Amino acid sequence: SIYIQAINLSVWKPGRDLAVDEIIVRFEGRLKETTTVPNKPIPTGYKVWGAAQRGFLLV
Repeated sequence: SIYIQAINLSVWKPGRDLAVDEIIVRFEGRLKETTTVPNKPIPTGYKVWGAAQRGFLLV
């Protein structure tokens, strides 16, 4: 929502050096949204995207 975006921008201002990567959050239940990637350290879970900069991680 716009409210959540405004709160995030008041706490964290993205700068020039920004890393974006996919993250798998461990989950072994029964849902269609889970992803399985056999070669990852956590092979089954939710795939989310994260942005990192200077010690901050926004997922």
